[in-house]
Amino acid sequence: MHERFKQRPLTMGVLTGVTALLGGIEPAAADIIPLSQPFGTIITSDSASGIISGSFSDSGSDLTTFSQFNTLGGTRELTGVTVTVTSLSSVLEATVSGSCFAELSTGNCGAAATNDSTFSVAISIAGPFSPLTQLLSTSASDQCTVGESGGSCSYNDSTSNLNLPSDFTFTATIAQLSLFAGLGTFDVTPGLSLAGEHSAFAESTFEASSNVSAGTSWSGTIDVTYEYRLVNGVPEPASLFLLGAGLAGLGFARRKLPRN
Repeated sequence: MHERFKQRPLTMGVLTGVTALLGGIEPAAADIIPLSQPFGTIITSDSASGIISGSFSDSGSDLTTFSQFNTLGGTRELTGVTVTVTSLSSVLEATVSGSCFAELSTGNCGAAATNDSTFSVAISIAGPFSPLTQLLSTSASDQCTVGESGGSCSYNDSTSNLNLPSDFTFTATIAQLSLFAGLGTFDVTPGLSLAGEHSAFAESTFEASSNVSAGTSWSGTIDVTYEYRLVNGVPEPASLFLLGAGLAGLGFARRKLPRN
């Protein structure tokens, strides 16, 4: 009984050393680093006048730069990256207007426009990722009629949409995480591309003027969220001392045990 009592402090020393060692190398709980930056208003627009048909074409973008995740000498390991683009304000418009004049002819004149804009979010780091895109569209058309006795008429129509899709989210895969870690930067670029059709028409006896336009604007914020865990790969000296002392004491105690 006396020998067992003498071994108990040594055994506790071993357990204390092992516990301290494991506690020193166990990763800490996951943490989050949020980064947020606004991007400026992106505007695309085009217009035409006269009796013509054709296409709209315009584009705009706003490059926003973020710092890569700093591992602080290897003490942190990146476990997740999410990039979210949120709209704060947006307008999609198409407008047609004009007038006609004829002396003694019955007929129509007018115009139509369709605004097809694409909002995209591209991420560039060690080569661009596939961009996230959302197609947006609106149209406007109107016409007026001059009677048999002739005269003039005017037309005007405008449509807009203020409730455009707002959230675009990118989540990095496990294979992509290493690209976001380092001491460099990467770019997130929201952009608009406008491509629409427009036309204005009038019968041959008319004198007519038409104005056709389309436009899209967008502004918002970009949020980058890093998730990581702490990695303590080197045990503290006190932990090593406790473990070593415990193991040495246990070995010494075993040598002192009487043999049956």
